[in-house]
Amino acid sequence: MDRTFRVMLLGENQRLSNFLTDYLHRHGYETMAALQEPGICAAVACDKPDLMIIDSTPSATDADTLFHDIRTVYQGPVIVLTEPTDTQPMQDDTTLLSDAYVSKPIEPHTLLARMRTLLKRFYGSRGSDLSADMAKRPILHFGRLLINRPSRKVMFQKKTIPLSSTEFDLLTLLAGHAGTILDRDTINRRLRGIPYDGIDRSIDVSVSRLRKKLGDQKGHHSRIKTVWGKGYLFVPDAWE
Repeated sequence: MDRTFRVMLLGENQRLSNFLTDYLHRHGYETMAALQEPGICAAVACDKPDLMIIDSTPSATDADTLFHDIRTVYQGPVIVLTEPTDTQPMQDDTTLLSDAYVSKPIEPHTLLARMRTLLKRFYGSRGSDLSADMAKRPILHFGRLLINRPSRKVMFQKKTIPLSSTEFDLLTLLAGHAGTILDRDTINRRLRGIPYDGIDRSIDVSVSRLRKKLGDQKGHHSRIKTVWGKGYLFVPDAWE
């Protein structure tokens, strides 16, 4: 590794936390342990981990709430430790908000391999800053909007938004360049590999459908704006 990554362990099992803290420290990671309790989001925001390992909670509802709260302050990779006897399927919300699962009892080398894969995916081989290239982030988070590239799922206001493949690709492109106007030619080349012919309205139709699904009010588009004569603008602070 070219940098020392900070890993936060979140769970109630002190014995497991101690074991993982020692194991990861021996493999060059800086580790922090925390309990699932009120105020955890403030701790996450303060400690700024590069990766989080969360021991799954007994209640799916609790897990869902925990994940949503954490994602308001943290956009990095998340690994969830799951119970092998858990016959209940993961809630769709939790699946969207996490990046990988490792079943207990933990095989340390398996966990380490998952960590290395996620850290490389999020930060690159040189351990660059997550904020350095938003267009390549696996997860994009703006207020109550969350876009998970690997799973190709979108959540807004804690609800999963069904999008077509074209709509998802368009939203990801716009969100990956939040605050920047993208013209139709750029969008067409990125999504379809061909220049804009000045006639085709398929991009406009897809934008219109996206706005409708994401509650961007007709006649007063504040989230995905049309900049007349230039293109479309994804507004990053309009998703609260």
